[in-house]
Amino acid sequence: MPPKSKRLEVKDFNTENLKQKSSLYKTPYFDVKIIFNNKGKFACVVKKNILNSAVLRNKVRRIVYSVLVSVFKEESYSVIAYPRKQVLNTPYKTLIEETLTIKKEIENRK
Repeated sequence: MPPKSKRLEVKDFNTENLKQKSSLYKTPYFDVKIIFNNKGKFACVVKKNILNSAVLRNKVRRIVYSVLVSVFKEESYSVIAYPRKQVLNTPYKTLIEETLTIKKEIENRK
């Protein structure tokens, strides 16, 4: 999990901040929203209706944070991930590959 200084806070999720230039990328394992705000922070939102158990939600959150930090560590934009249940049963290498393809798409758009 990234340090508190690298995690998005509740105030970053208000509607005014989300109206900034952003883009959404969908994969079979999670949706990723990129906000171009020069903060370089991360967030992982696991809905309760996706996983009922808090233990599983925390496990998914840790996995996704690990992937996000390893791929987007040096970037200036903020990343919000919305994982699905499939993250629990997917190998870490596959998640990294999916995230790297998203990063390549972002760099191609710039």
